[in-house]
Amino acid sequence: MVSEGHGPYWERHDTGSTGFLAALLTGRRQSEILDDLSDPDHRFDPLPTTSGP
Repeated sequence: MVSEGHGPYWERHDTGSTGFLAALLTGRRQSEILDDLSDPDHRFDPLPTTSGP
């Protein structure tokens, strides 16, 4: 859930905090409360995944 902080409005999202933020920063999810993250100057680089040593 995301709260607007200074009011009664809450948004419910069906994912955890990390998944929500990653989806928000990559443009796969939208939020009315956190709509100012669409600034083209931000950058999100996911960590590389490995499947062994």
